[in-house]
Amino acid sequence: MILHAGSRACHSIPLLDELGALLGVISTHHARPIAGFTRSQLAALRETADVVGSRLA
Repeated sequence: MILHAGSRACHSIPLLDELGALLGVISTHHARPIAGFTRSQLAALRETADVVGSRLA
């Protein structure tokens, strides 16, 4: 399904609670492979994952 939808690359970040237990994963999908995220993009993704993880706990 993912390939059919046009996704050719994926980057996933774990959602962890305060103790480091895995609660889920946030994944971004891209139409073509990317060389990488900028530092600020990665920082924003990690911050989002931290907030979501703490709210799910």
